[in-house]
Amino acid sequence: MFEHDMENKQNRVEIQDVEEDVMKEMLQFIYTEKAPNLDKMVADLLSAADKYTLEKSPSDLHSAEQLKTHAMDFVNSLVTNVVETCHEKCEETYPQHVDIASPILANVKV
Repeated sequence: MFEHDMENKQNRVEIQDVEEDVMKEMLQFIYTEKAPNLDKMVADLLSAADKYTLEKSPSDLHSAEQLKTHAMDFVNSLVTNVVETCHEKCEETYPQHVDIASPILANVKV
């Protein structure tokens, strides 16, 4: 049933890559869709939920879509600076290749 010999001869599953308290919280979430200790172990819970490909994750309790939107807005706000800096550094470091890099950087959508 499990990969990597997780199920031993005693019909027990040993999970060594997730802390016990995190696994308990994840199992509680699976059965109740509540994660009372989410704030204390959010990174570990999200990692475990991703590792075990939970359909719903504890992040759903805290509007992960809104967090994702804010994160993407933040990243997008930096793209212009990154492209400009990259172009400047390219001109400084590899002036002989500016004719190649400039059209590529110019096509980056910001």
